[in-house]
Amino acid sequence: MPRAITWCKTPGASNRACLTIQHTYLKLYKLATSLSQQCMSAAHHPEHKWTVFSITPDDLKRYPWLKIAQRADDTGVVITYNTQAPGATGSPVLRAGAACVNPLNWTTEPIPADKSLNLGAVFFNEETNEIEREIPHYAGAQIDEKTGALNTTPPEKLPLGNFPDGVYHRYDYAFWYRNLEANVATRVKAYLAKQQASRK
Repeated sequence: MPRAITWCKTPGASNRACLTIQHTYLKLYKLATSLSQQCMSAAHHPEHKWTVFSITPDDLKRYPWLKIAQRADDTGVVITYNTQAPGATGSPVLRAGAACVNPLNWTTEPIPADKSLNLGAVFFNEETNEIEREIPHYAGAQIDEKTGALNTTPPEKLPLGNFPDGVYHRYDYAFWYRNLEANVATRVKAYLAKQQASRK
């Protein structure tokens, strides 16, 4: 399971808020893991055409309440990306025109994010959910404007399951895990600050 969110260990964080955040975070983690496993097993089934895990401009027009994150501390937004190697093709989860937020610099611009910004990749045992290894500064990332993918070059060859060569969808959380974890705290703080300000 993911570790407790760091923000909950800081002075001033209420126990009730921490429990709520941790409970929600763990539920989302389990749901995302389950969906990813289902997608892996069905990605190349001849009767299935998967179009999930991408958000396009058409989606944003159809559901105008969806807003793509633009920075590290905005709230009420969606964080979306699909990780793959430069030049990779055939991803069943990447649609044309997909929006992409870089989880290393929290921008939608094609600005390279060096691996020094990567707080740590975390790899879990898929059966026990226990951490097997953690690697700080694992890889950098850059948004591909043409495909909408989050391009990266990991320092090792990894099993991809049923995904095509270079499609790292099963590692969408693992590669950027500690950045995602830290950003949960950042956005929660921003949200609570807004709520407090609105009551004044």
